[in-house]
Amino acid sequence: MDLDRAKKVMVEILVEIDRICQKNDIDYWVDFGTLLGAVRHKGFIPWDDDIDISMPREDYNKFLKIAQTELNKDYSLHNKLVDTRNYILATKVRDRKSIYVEHGREGDAPNGANGIFVDIFPVDRIQKRH
Repeated sequence: MDLDRAKKVMVEILVEIDRICQKNDIDYWVDFGTLLGAVRHKGFIPWDDDIDISMPREDYNKFLKIAQTELNKDYSLHNKLVDTRNYILATKVRDRKSIYVEHGREGDAPNGANGIFVDIFPVDRIQKRH
């Protein structure tokens, strides 16, 4: 799948995430390269190969719980709780109908759990020390 087609799948995933967030009053925002691309390129950075969003920790936890039942069956949640090889604290919402080969996992067989994804990062608030 070429990058332009993959980006269309990522946007479809983001639309599904947005649907759940709007319905359940969950705050999120695009972040990292996705935010830079939105501002600087009015879309994706041409070479960027993912979408990143962030949520306050409370909303992130709420999303994880609600998404288990409300997420469209074409998508699945992946994080360190369901994939022991997931080495980051983020969650991926993956498209079950596609295949995305990540660096270091080139030997993975297509299995519906390694599709194109959107990353969701929790954001923890800390108090400033005086």
